[in-house]
Amino acid sequence: MPILSILLAGALLCAVAGYLFSFRPTPVYAYLSENVTPAPQPSPMIAEGMININSASLEELIALPGIGETTARAILGLRLELGTFRIKEDLLLVKGIGEKKLEAIRELIYIR
Repeated sequence: MPILSILLAGALLCAVAGYLFSFRPTPVYAYLSENVTPAPQPSPMIAEGMININSASLEELIALPGIGETTARAILGLRLELGTFRIKEDLLLVKGIGEKKLEAIRELIYIR
């Protein structure tokens, strides 16, 4: 019987220790290998008023010239499908955005 009590106490101790130590956050650098470079940071020269099309809200997209609510919703829908836009030209996949409209907003958007 004493051996069973010792085993149960040990199991309980292991469970408590596992619970206590399981909440420590893993440092970000633990996920990086030597071959992985960090994502590039946006240039500090990005002018105020530019819009990141990968995080812009509906209202921010509507503020772009030539982009109405319907087109802004189409941008958000495509962003959900793609995950993120990789290049500005990905906006050409949005119904309602052609070469001319993209050129009109090209200098007002960025991708991060």
